[in-house]
Amino acid sequence: GGTHIVGRVTVAETGQPAAGAQVQAVDSSVSPAVTRHATSGADGTYDLTGLPAGVYSVSATQPGFVQTSYGVRRAGDFGRHVTVAADLTARSIDITMGRGGTIAGVVTDPSGAPLSAMQLMPLHRLIERGEIKFTWVSALVRATSDANGAFSFPDLPDGVYYLAATGNRPVMPDGT
Repeated sequence: GGTHIVGRVTVAETGQPAAGAQVQAVDSSVSPAVTRHATSGADGTYDLTGLPAGVYSVSATQPGFVQTSYGVRRAGDFGRHVTVAADLTARSIDITMGRGGTIAGVVTDPSGAPLSAMQLMPLHRLIERGEIKFTWVSALVRATSDANGAFSFPDLPDGVYYLAATGNRPVMPDGT
């Protein structure tokens, strides 16, 4: 009994189950937001239980893969919401996760010495009304360079990225 969202998480490249994926349902139309979590089994299936009736965003995460929402067909798409009525089950809420790429490197000063504690953020470049603009990939996607200046952004979707670094003085991809 009760209200459930059930589905299966698979790997885009192989169609195989994504065992151990963390699946989350969030209804942010209410305050406080309702959140439930489940882990996909060996066969990729999950069951989000104990949900009140509502409209949910369902997403899956797993190391090595791009976080993906239900209804996303390719990177940059928005997911679809799942409406669940009281004491019913929304079935076949399947999510296909693609493998992510990694950007890694070392931040140095002009003489080549490594810079530690630099904050880095990946950016997308847009052309808006003839002007080049850079937008954050996500406010949550950040890295800090270590004592050797090294940094890494794992699990990024396919795309072209620019990096911005801040320390004593912010530096944008265009050098400003």
